[in-house]
Amino acid sequence: MPDEKKHIPGGSPQSEPLVWRWLNAVSRYRVSLSSVIVVLLIVKEMVLGTRPRAYTLEDPWAIAGIALVLIGAGLRSWSAGIIMKSEALATTGPYALTRHPLYVGSLLLACGFLVIIGRPENALIVIAAAIVLYVPNIRKEERFLAEKFGKQWAEYTKQTAGIFPKRLSALKAVWAAWSFKQWVKNREYRCAATSLIALTALGFWPR
Repeated sequence: MPDEKKHIPGGSPQSEPLVWRWLNAVSRYRVSLSSVIVVLLIVKEMVLGTRPRAYTLEDPWAIAGIALVLIGAGLRSWSAGIIMKSEALATTGPYALTRHPLYVGSLLLACGFLVIIGRPENALIVIAAAIVLYVPNIRKEERFLAEKFGKQWAEYTKQTAGIFPKRLSALKAVWAAWSFKQWVKNREYRCAATSLIALTALGFWPR
């Protein structure tokens, strides 16, 4: 999965508290570590003999899980087709609603798979991983963007929420040109393909 913004300088690490320096270091490998965590969770469920929800119209939870996965993957693809990382400040499309739509998409994806697998205790693992792997990076990204875009960033943050949308009026700026070329450049096809493969695999999971 692509990161929200790339090429983010580390700032002055020596001025950071030790815990933030450690979290920043770990968050650099967030994509790889996220993949490892997902694989380990799936292996755990296989060992425990978990039977995920069947993909039937009779099970509203299964439908909800599939919908969350598709919405999450769609939101990430929408965002990746607009953002030009470290080149321009993205403020339209999903970025008119939230400053980090790629991360919101990832969260929806995770929630969808958790619903399909159907073991609530996995949510604690996902929440802990999100806090350790992504919160430090969001903090670092926003500091970098504030330095790079100055007043433009300050005005943008007044209109948008960090994660979840806070103003319906922002919907007027949602429609923006989506670029397939940019989507490919941001390598979002990896997340889309992985999500669809995982969704299909869960559908064929022995029951």
